[in-house]
Order: sequence, then structure tokens, then C-alpha cells
Amino acid sequence: MPRYRNRQTRLRRTVAAAALPLVRAISHFCKVICIRRPIPVEVLFTDPNQRRTLEREVRRCLRQLHRALGPDFPVGLAVIVQQTVATDHPVAVCFHVRHQTGSASGALVRLALQIDGRRSTIDEILAALADACVSLADHWNQSGVLVPVAAATPQPVQSDPLASLRSDPLMPRSNGTVPHQRAAG
Repeated sequence: MPRYRNRQTRLRRTVAAAALPLVRAISHFCKVICIRRPIPVEVLFTDPNQRRTLEREVRRCLRQLHRALGPDFPVGLAVIVQQTVATDHPVAVCFHVRHQTGSASGALVRLALQIDGRRSTIDEILAALADACVSLADHWNQSGVLVPVAAATPQPVQSDPLASLRSDPLMPRSNGTVPHQRAAG
């Protein structure tokens, strides 16, 4: 009888060890595909290559923000990337929050490709998206406090590398003397 128990236990352990990767794969599939719905992202841009590139970068940024914010990530989020955001002053991002009783809350984030006539880089667009997601997370939790930290302003870069050199050595100086001029005597 003890021998049968050992075989049965060994068989259970072997089946469990063989089935564990399958169970993990199914669990991962359900988390990625079944449970987590993709966030709607629309890029309103005519060039298909640039539109796909920008959409891919926005989705990658959203996945990173989802991992970083965890359960505080805004639920019901949708993202629109458009040429400009029409407001009374130039903005990089704006968001609209929808709170409805009896239905799911949601937010629409609008990102601008162009701000005040200047084209935004992908990094600036993604930074604006991150700011909007963090602001929305704080808005829904009503627990966040914004503490602004001023960035160090960079020194202006000289466009002409020769501007830092001294002027012509034979030209008169501002005090009226001419260099290398001997006094008459």
C-alpha cells in the first residue's frame, strides 16, 4: 500500500510540474488579452508611416505609465493626437473628465502635435501624455498634491562659435588706445 501512495504522489508532482508552464501561459494570456482592454488611441495625421510610429510610441508610453501608476492608472482613458488643441492659449495637452452616476467614469486626453506654430517632438508629446495621466490619477484619487520644481534654465547657446573670440587685435580698443603703438618721444 505505501508503494501505491508513493507512485500516486510522484505522478501528481510530475503532472503538476508539467502543467505549471501551461497554467502560467494561460494566466498571462487572460491578463493581457481577456482582462486588460487596449486603450483607444487615435492619431489624426495624414502620413501613414508617421501615424503608425506615433501611435506605437503613445501605446508604449501608456503601457509604461500603466505599470508605473498601477491601480491609480486612469480607468476609461482614451487618447487623441491631433495637429493643435483649440483653446484660448496654446497648450500641449488637455483632458476632459467624465463623471457619471450609474456608469463608468472616463477621460479623454487630447495631445497637440503643434504648439503656437512650433512642431512638437515625440518626447514632448509623450511627456505631456505622462503629465496628463499623473494629473488624472491624482484627480480621481483626490489625494495628490502638485509640488512644482523649477528646472535650471540652460545658458543660451551662441550660434556663432567665433563670437567668443577676441576682436581684431589691430583695431583701436574701447578706451581709445591702439595696441602695439609706441609713444612718440
